[in-house]
Amino acid sequence: MASCTLKLRLLGDAESFAPGETIRGEVVVTTSSAVRCEGLRVRLIWRTSGKGNVDEGVCAEDPLEANAAWEAGERVYPFSLHVPEGPPAYEGELLQVSHLVVASADIPWAFDPKDERAVSLPGDGRWRSAAGNRPMVAGSQGSSVEIARKVLLGVLICVFVPFGLLFLPLVLAVMFPPTRNWLARQRLGEVSAGMDLQRGSPGQPLSVWVRAPRAGSLIRVVEATLRCDEVAIAGTGKHKTTHSRIPHQVVTTLARETDGTYHGALVIPPTTAWSFESNFNRVEWSLVVQGRVAGWVDWIVRFPISVDPPSALAAAPPRLAAAPVVEPIAPAPIVEPIA
Repeated sequence: MASCTLKLRLLGDAESFAPGETIRGEVVVTTSSAVRCEGLRVRLIWRTSGKGNVDEGVCAEDPLEANAAWEAGERVYPFSLHVPEGPPAYEGELLQVSHLVVASADIPWAFDPKDERAVSLPGDGRWRSAAGNRPMVAGSQGSSVEIARKVLLGVLICVFVPFGLLFLPLVLAVMFPPTRNWLARQRLGEVSAGMDLQRGSPGQPLSVWVRAPRAGSLIRVVEATLRCDEVAIAGTGKHKTTHSRIPHQVVTTLARETDGTYHGALVIPPTTAWSFESNFNRVEWSLVVQGRVAGWVDWIVRFPISVDPPSALAAAPPRLAAAPVVEPIAPAPIVEPIA
């Protein structure tokens, strides 16, 4: 059987590249006899590792050959790859993101040869995170399947537990965030919240406000928590396991004005945990605002925020947050840090 091997060589001494730069090199193809190739390409990819399932994506690609008949011998194909705006490399406890240049050939009825070289795309370039493109919303409902499961579980608990229907509102408030906020508004009246930033970098201040003009003294305190969640999902279906940790969490108490408005500010802490999101892994920043209601369920709203390197914001100025959402929906609060 004819053999075909690939050897990937990078030109120059650099192994670290910034967005906008070009990775140049060559692929050496060696065959022992005649081989038909249906495709030869070089790709720059990112790949996750750690506790979660492996995710992989293509950053750039250079197709070198579409259809060729190779005779025995050696041939060299030069290539060039434009380094895009992200994602950058990341080293966390649960999740790591690395980059590779991969050369591969499509050989019919044979194992496809490939070769790869690790390169570094540090998080100090003008890259753009996936989370930075999400619209500013006041919380997330989750998928329709997750919501349906929570509602069904809550109803079953109440049906099969004696006198369970008496506790149906409480069960729904805990397991179904929209219901909880609806119950909170029955005592507080309309409550709105907002923040002044959708994308920021370490050291940048972030202002937040809450308006509850009819709440009076029913709200004991309003807290704002800026948190970073590192999440890695392993397995699928019934065997799915979610690993999570909070590498950063900053909490502040909002000051109350006479008109029922609360104001406060936080500062994004020093970090290299830049916003990242893939199928099974993510680094997610959010601002959680929680109004603690005396003798009642709390009112909670969640704002996603993208945290990027300072140089990324220098190339693209921070975008202001969208108009505040009056009827917030949010997940259950997590106030205490999780190790």
